[in-house]
Amino acid sequence: MKVYMMTKGVRDATTPAVLKACGIPFEIVCHTDEDAKRLSDKHEVNCIPCYPSGNLLGSIRDFVHLQLTNSGDWYCLCDDNITEVYAPPGNIYACDEVEEDPEYRKLFMTPIERDLLWPEIWNLKEECQRCGTVYGGFGYIDNYFFRRKKWKYRGYVKAKLFVAQNDGQPWMWDERLGLMLDHAKTYDVIARYGRVVINQWIFPQHPRFQPGGLGSHMERMPMRLQTIEVLKEKFKGLIKVKEGEIEGYEDNISLALQSETSIERWRRRNGYLH
Repeated sequence: MKVYMMTKGVRDATTPAVLKACGIPFEIVCHTDEDAKRLSDKHEVNCIPCYPSGNLLGSIRDFVHLQLTNSGDWYCLCDDNITEVYAPPGNIYACDEVEEDPEYRKLFMTPIERDLLWPEIWNLKEECQRCGTVYGGFGYIDNYFFRRKKWKYRGYVKAKLFVAQNDGQPWMWDERLGLMLDHAKTYDVIARYGRVVINQWIFPQHPRFQPGGLGSHMERMPMRLQTIEVLKEKFKGLIKVKEGEIEGYEDNISLALQSETSIERWRRRNGYLH
């Protein structure tokens, strides 16, 4: 399984240092030949230009998903702004669930043991295969209270660091998709496979809405709202959007159904099960 880091060509990418510290071999997927040469010289890894067009985020992800990866194969993809990866220490990490304890908040924000992340990326892929799904990721909330179980199978997979299988379905499965492609991928996979996989005890830390990335929160709002309308149309009854709040904020959209039974019922009613 290959690991790729995608970047818009920013000069201060932090993910390479994290991956190298954890002993993870990776390649960089960037926009242009100029970016590829500069990043290859700086990070001493292979860099692949993809010349994205249209939706830049979707274009890069589909380049990795459908062109760099053979049908049926798995890959790992991450963003360029991961600053640290956290996980509870070994005696806690070995458990499947923890009780509520204020001390755990600090323990869950312990920098991960450097030789743990690469095996756990493979374990995530193997758990996806065991569960019969094609998409898995890691925790996206820093507060341990909301992730006291190690494994979660019905929830949002944030594509900051994830594994996926090339099953032929593109990330841009609708040309109207703007941003929030993590949500679009999550709900598409749950609709088609019934579940995703999330290892909640590993948490990749990153800043949000960085200048020079995809724009500020308000700059992203029109594309977010456009995507939400597409998701509400396609996954009616499966997802919910909080009312009375700024709908374009990613935390305001979530699964409406949480149990395996209710999701399977929705899949059958909407033609995903025969």
